[in-house]
Amino acid sequence: LQGEYYVLCIDLDGYKTVSSAAETLLSVYVSPVQDVSTRTVWKGLDQNVSVECSNCTASTKLTLSLKCDGSLPVGEIVGQQSLVVNLQEAGEDNMWFAVVDAKTLSEGKHYRVCLEMEMASMGDTGFRIYVSPLYYVTPSVGDQQFQEIEIACPSALCSRSTEIRLAPLHESCGNGNMDKVETTWVTIEGQQETQDLKPSRLRGGLDASILTAGRGRGA
Repeated sequence: LQGEYYVLCIDLDGYKTVSSAAETLLSVYVSPVQDVSTRTVWKGLDQNVSVECSNCTASTKLTLSLKCDGSLPVGEIVGQQSLVVNLQEAGEDNMWFAVVDAKTLSEGKHYRVCLEMEMASMGDTGFRIYVSPLYYVTPSVGDQQFQEIEIACPSALCSRSTEIRLAPLHESCGNGNMDKVETTWVTIEGQQETQDLKPSRLRGGLDASILTAGRGRGA
């Protein structure tokens, strides 16, 4: 059944009779979620998380957490877990969304999408959501080499080792189907690397010559 845990059993020699089947003390969650289209949220209030789930209801609960195994207490935990919220219907078959308070989550981290069906335990859907640390990016570049691009990012998170890539708008940055565009960041003149979480402006050089001119949001 979807939304349930099943104990993992093992028989070391299979069909042979020397060893018998036994419990491993491990369990596996059967996720009811087919897809989570939201890949990234901001650190802030009212972040929408869109979910495709065939057996979810308005009683189904969702949270973003470092763990979905019940080892963390229910509720908001700074840097570790958001408040639990109920799913809401999105108007299409099997489509739902949750409005998550992500203000206490840590920027630059991935969080597990945890789901709790009615009368069941919280489980890991297998999907992750990234909390973006960026507050600004240069809105456009030419499709040429040596294009300067600038971002705003907390100095404690971004550094001269930070790299970026540009991916097609409707593709995930984690699926490998990315245009290979990299840069090593250089801090703006006079700015030193610190552990400050306030946004700092960073700039780097970017080769955009392999991109398709005219492509952007909505293209």
